[in-house]
Order: sequence, then structure tokens, then C-alpha cells
Amino acid sequence: MSRGQGQQANRAPLGKLRRKGKQDVRKAVEVLKTRTGTSTSAKKVFLPPELAGLSALRHQRPPPKQSKRKQQPGRPEKGLSTEVIKKSAADSAAGGLYVKGDVVLLIGEGDFSFALALLKRLGSEGIYMVATVLDTAKELKKKYPEAQAKAKQLVAAGMDVKYGVDGRKLKENLEFSGSFTKVVFNFPHLGTDGADVGGHQELLRDFFVGAASCLEPAAESEVHVSLRGGQPYDSWQVLQMAKATQGQDGLPLMRCDRSVPFCAEHFPGYGHCRTRGDAYAAARGFTDKNVVSGARTHVFKLRTEALRKLKT
Repeated sequence: MSRGQGQQANRAPLGKLRRKGKQDVRKAVEVLKTRTGTSTSAKKVFLPPELAGLSALRHQRPPPKQSKRKQQPGRPEKGLSTEVIKKSAADSAAGGLYVKGDVVLLIGEGDFSFALALLKRLGSEGIYMVATVLDTAKELKKKYPEAQAKAKQLVAAGMDVKYGVDGRKLKENLEFSGSFTKVVFNFPHLGTDGADVGGHQELLRDFFVGAASCLEPAAESEVHVSLRGGQPYDSWQVLQMAKATQGQDGLPLMRCDRSVPFCAEHFPGYGHCRTRGDAYAAARGFTDKNVVSGARTHVFKLRTEALRKLKT
């Protein structure tokens, strides 16, 4: 067997498993779990030899270089500790939040442009994604005419696309339980007046509770929430909403690990989608710059004690 034939043989099983994952996300994710011999979760996961290379990918990330330039753009939200701010600067210098080997759940994807940009950046052999939207397929086509073509590209690459997934009810979705290294909600919005502070705070609280249940119980698992800075978004108090999600011991499930500028240039092709659709946005003159300029991605992790209980 030639070298090229051997490489193709090694890649084939992974593609086959991903195709199966469209019908059974849990089985596909278990195979793609990034552990060399055992999983950090309660169940042990043993990868076959042909997938062993994927296991090591997430551990090959080089240490971030110390940047001599001052952090730009946007300032960290008030209330962040010095340690969190230092981590934020280091993560920005490292060039992004996602690495090969990640298993990612994307909530509220809109037209799937973020998922497609992330796929192009990391490659189909280095990541597994489940991209979800709240709308039905028919509703989505009406809102975002280009969404269907992007969804087909994701599926063709072995990723999964799901419709009718409510980010407020993730805990009820047992299919997602304990499966993902990253759970991502970019620019959450009810589609109503942003000044509805109480409604958006409830949205964030419910999301954090569900997202915690979807995370693989490992120290490196993360929840990402991207928000524009300024009002009314600051009044939603995303950091406080994460702290408000309590475990059985009455203590917060999540903690803020760092906060970094949302860098749209890291995701070529990404375009922000208004909750009410493209036609609504065009009629009011909304553009991507209205949202992503000065936006930040807040990165949360499971609190140590909560993580310990999930493992047992």
C-alpha cells in the first residue's frame, strides 16, 4: 500500500463515523472525544488506532507569545479579576478560542455562516460541530435565503445541522448531555426590544444552566457567549447571570475564565444575522458593524466543585 493510500484509509473511518453522527450525535461525539486512552467523564472512551491522531490535536496548542502591543479593541467588562484579564490578553495573542479536536455545539446559528467559517478555519478532519437554530427549516429559508446552501456544505463535510433547538431548554435535550468541549452562543437576542432587560437576563440564565449540562466534564470545556458592548447589552449582566446558575450545593455552576474581543477577522465569511431575518435588517439599515464592533466573547468554565461532582 502506498503512503497516499494509507492516509486515505486512515481518514475514511472518521468520515463514516461523522455521517453516522447525523442520526446519532452521541455516538459520533464519543468517538471524537479528545482523550488518548480514557475520558475524563464517568464513561471511559477508547479511540481506535486510526483516530488516535485526533486525540492529541488539542494538546498541541503552542504556548501564547507575549504580545508587546496593548490589547485592542474594546475593554474588558468591569468586575473581571486581574487573572482573568491576563488570560484574556494571552488568548487574543494565541489567535482564537478554537483548536483542532474540539467538539462544538453552536446555538442560535442564524444562517450558519459562523459554523461554516469555523469549519474552513480548522478543517473537517479537525473538528466536529452540531450547528443549531431555533427556527424550522422552512422558517429559516424565509428569514435567511442563503442558509440552506451553507447548511448543505456543513453536512457534506460531516458536520450536523439541527432545527428547532431552543437555547433555553438545552438541559431537556438528553442527546446533547455531557458531549461537548465548547458550547457557543454568539449574540443572543430575543428579537424584541433590547431594553427588555429582564427577558434577556432570563434567556442567559436558562442558557447557562443548559449549557453546563451539555459540556463534557473536563477542566478545558468552555461556554462562549459573545455580546456587543454598551447599552442595553451591558445591563443584561452576562457575568452575573452565569453566577446565578446554581448547582445542587447552591453555589454557581459556572465561573468566568476570561473575556476577549470578538475578532470577526478570525472567521472570514461570518456575517451577523438579525433574529427577525435579513429583510427586517435591510429595511432598517442594520449592518454587521452595528454589532461586532467593540463586541466581546466571554468564556466560562465549570466551577471546580461542580466539575468534580459531574465526574463522580
